[in-house]
Amino acid sequence: MKKSRSIESIIYDYHRAIDDLIDDYQRRLAKIPTWTNEKRQLVRELDDSLKKAEFGYYHGNPADCGGPTGLGNDTVLVVPPKKRGYLQYYRGQTVRLVCVEPGRYKRTYRVGPTTKTPPNEPPVQSP
Repeated sequence: MKKSRSIESIIYDYHRAIDDLIDDYQRRLAKIPTWTNEKRQLVRELDDSLKKAEFGYYHGNPADCGGPTGLGNDTVLVVPPKKRGYLQYYRGQTVRLVCVEPGRYKRTYRVGPTTKTPPNEPPVQSP
């Protein structure tokens, strides 16, 4: 008899697969030192993949949200419970912001839940 999985474990595995996909694209982008057509195509593919994964899309100032500034770069953060604006839909969640379009003052980000922990957060200790 096949053991059924909980919905939480299925969602966790889905988010982990998306994290692995983003990490793979970032490794591939890092291997190309200059902004060639190939590198731009990889960023477009990353954006399309995140769109299919139903990551949110918004414009923001990196100083306001702590977002990444480089194209294809990402930031993991915990959205505060009283956050307003574009990130209010992710209140209390750990999200990953990925820069998909550059701009001088405003950048375009894809945002979605993640299994990663923010770099400034202490690791979770087991009881």
